[in-house]
Amino acid sequence: DKDEVKSLIAELDFKHVTDDYIAGIWDVFDVDGDGVLDLEEVQEMVEVLQDEKASFDTTVDSDDY
Repeated sequence: DKDEVKSLIAELDFKHVTDDYIAGIWDVFDVDGDGVLDLEEVQEMVEVLQDEKASFDTTVDSDDY
């Protein structure tokens, strides 16, 4: 459920991900439309968030110079 996903996101240190962001992308990753992300759907979301985090971190680092 969404609370478990929020906990996972916090554990993975995705500081750029807000509750509103999760709500906005939930349906994108809930491929089967059952309102719950299964393991494969969560893995896909985490991969996308990792890519976004890398982009976010790079942007923040380059802004420091």
